[in-house]
Amino acid sequence: MRTATLPPVEKLDTDLDPAFHRLFFDRSPAATKEWIETFLTIPDLNANIVPFKLFPQQDLMLLDATGRDLTVKGRQSRTSSLEMAVTVHEFTTTWGYTALTGAHDDATTEFFRQRIKHHLRDLKAKGLDYKLTVDNDNEMVIGGLDSRIIFQSGEKRIIGRSFTAHRVHFSEIAHWRPETVGPLVGGLKPSVPGPPNGSIVFESTPKGAEGLFYNEIMDAQPFNPSSLWTVHFYPWWIEPRYRVGSDPEANIVLPAVEFQELLSSFRPSPEENRLIQKSDLRPDQILWRRFTMTEMAKTTTPFLQEFPESLDGCFVSVSGNYFITADGIDHLEWYRSLITPPSLEMDNLQYNKTRVELGAERLAVYEFPDPAQAYVVYVDAASGELGDRTDFTAINVLNATTHHKVARFRAKIPRREAAIIAAAIGELYGNALLGVESGGYGSEVLARLQELLYPNLYYHYDPEQPKKAPKAGIYPTALIRKKILENYRSEVVSHSYVTRDALEVQEMGTFDWTKVQNRMKVQAAVCGSHDDILISVAGCLFIAPEAVTRHKSRRRTEEETILVGRHGLIIGREKATRRGPQPWMT
Repeated sequence: MRTATLPPVEKLDTDLDPAFHRLFFDRSPAATKEWIETFLTIPDLNANIVPFKLFPQQDLMLLDATGRDLTVKGRQSRTSSLEMAVTVHEFTTTWGYTALTGAHDDATTEFFRQRIKHHLRDLKAKGLDYKLTVDNDNEMVIGGLDSRIIFQSGEKRIIGRSFTAHRVHFSEIAHWRPETVGPLVGGLKPSVPGPPNGSIVFESTPKGAEGLFYNEIMDAQPFNPSSLWTVHFYPWWIEPRYRVGSDPEANIVLPAVEFQELLSSFRPSPEENRLIQKSDLRPDQILWRRFTMTEMAKTTTPFLQEFPESLDGCFVSVSGNYFITADGIDHLEWYRSLITPPSLEMDNLQYNKTRVELGAERLAVYEFPDPAQAYVVYVDAASGELGDRTDFTAINVLNATTHHKVARFRAKIPRREAAIIAAAIGELYGNALLGVESGGYGSEVLARLQELLYPNLYYHYDPEQPKKAPKAGIYPTALIRKKILENYRSEVVSHSYVTRDALEVQEMGTFDWTKVQNRMKVQAAVCGSHDDILISVAGCLFIAPEAVTRHKSRRRTEEETILVGRHGLIIGREKATRRGPQPWMT
């Protein structure tokens, strides 16, 4: 393009050649990409300044953006470079614009500031000379546009609250100071308009199954379908460099002869073969994975944290996963291979011929009801309050005989509403045995179920106190909670229990021994623990034997008619041959 055709910056909106108007003011992914690749340069791996050409992940990021974005990335994936380029695009083409950008520490935040100044020099070289009236460690302001960028380091404790931010980009937010990141983000969110007028991007490599970034991920889509936030996951193999090769573009460069020998002797392990089949990976990528995993094993940082392979497997628990056995086997790999979408999602049910609306959430159905099977339902009740740090109420359904998970419902709803939904789900599955913990939040759900006259509630019998009458619900004692979790773990590590639910497998992957200890306490578990589905399933498995016993007893009653004589003596038994009233009953 000819730089002489470009007018002064403050007149771009009126004097711009029509051929360039779309390039400057169209915010579509295609136009944004064209602007970046037309005007900007970037240092390459050898510190050479080259034209800024988007890589595959950067293309996807532009296409995926919703305005409320949580990006889970691998190391050296150029995520921040793309976000800074988008910020510069909007910063230099919008009047009265305010952007907020920063990283986990002062040094990286300063690097961002220098990168933005580099891009301003790019623009000057193309005839767009932006004069900065403010240029310090904390802020840049363009004269004539009154457009500004504010820099925020994760090492700072406060942020200004007296401005409206049109764009926010925080990098590596999982690694910001845990004692300050919550108040920073809490004060920030209300200052950013909703899309399309405002956008927030939090991007990071994972850092364990705790902290603000993890909690934000768990409360966003796809884990919470009703959320306004969206999770974007980009596995390591999107990056073209992550491979072994004999060319300089490969991340691990080997002599050509050695590389060919590796390829000719390549034999994938079962785990590698699963990755190859699922994600269409090549041998040179798997070889890179082997080399990198070996190097990472020498450190305390898990490979899957720095180079994620799945959203349900990248939040590695720092306290030790509950489902890794002493032999070092991660039993969740098998469950991850089973994940499939539900067969059906239902938005309403019936209870006692009355319609029950499920609201914004849906009942995820994996297997349809079979009258010949015994089912069990368990409610893990929560406060019902909305908010990022509150728990969900989870209701799961299992086939009590096969131990297959057949349905799941999860929502932040009032407890009395949870009770009617649980009753309706139970009725759908043949009046399944329905269990609830009798203390804490569960007590209100249990009381409401009794008011609704649900016909098949679980009653707990304490064998150590045989004279004590059974009571509705499961006693909330540390011993019983321990038994429930140990039973669930046994089912998981033996693969006796089957689930295809991605949300549950995610919770399994982040359930560590710290959470186990929290669940042993008699009082309610710590809010925001993100184990609601898991605890609900554990409850189902615990009471499943009782469901089978009751179902067999009910089937015998339904299938056998006892003939009684005049004086109450049993004179015969007949098997029912069809449903409905028998001839002698009409």
